[in-house]
Amino acid sequence: MCAARAGVAGDHGGTTLRGGATSGRSRGRAPAARRGRPSRRRRRRLWRVVAAAVAVVLGSVVLAAVFALRAREDPASEANRTDEGGLSRQCEAGWTLRESSCFLFSENEGSWTFANGSCASRSSSLAVIKSDKERGFALSEKGEYDRWVGLRRDPSGPWRWADGSALDSGTGVPGGSDCAYLNHQGLSSARCSSTRRYICTKHAEYIKKE
Repeated sequence: MCAARAGVAGDHGGTTLRGGATSGRSRGRAPAARRGRPSRRRRRRLWRVVAAAVAVVLGSVVLAAVFALRAREDPASEANRTDEGGLSRQCEAGWTLRESSCFLFSENEGSWTFANGSCASRSSSLAVIKSDKERGFALSEKGEYDRWVGLRRDPSGPWRWADGSALDSGTGVPGGSDCAYLNHQGLSSARCSSTRRYICTKHAEYIKKE
């Protein structure tokens, strides 16, 4: 009887040990499962990083769109702007910057008087082209068209530019007429009532750089 109870007790003890071992393994697996998944704090931190990156990208896109819109609405083209010291020289859209002057090469035609008035309505004058450098620039930009310039004379009088200065040339202007234009060779003259395209010029605007 005593031996039987001892055996039973031994059997119960063995079951307890096995159960205890099983429980111990179960407790050991739970932390491993938790280590395999990011903690709630780490997940929140990860989402913050992702949200910040998305915000930076969206902000960059918005800023790029704003600057592009401002450039499109800016009446002065970037190609028509140069910097000098603390000032920037610029021309309106449609005008071409050359050193300190802005040039407009018209799309429409008219008489010399019409062309002169059209330039005046734009706060400019028909082009005064005195130097070889200015002449070379005008020739390169005028296209295939002959264009009026700001040079004329009274019948049999001296040639004068639109700024009142005399033509610095002893040979005058070929053509035998009283209003000058620029063709592919240089200056020539025609009847003032004939029609052609024209070149306006004015001083570039100086603005303070931002």
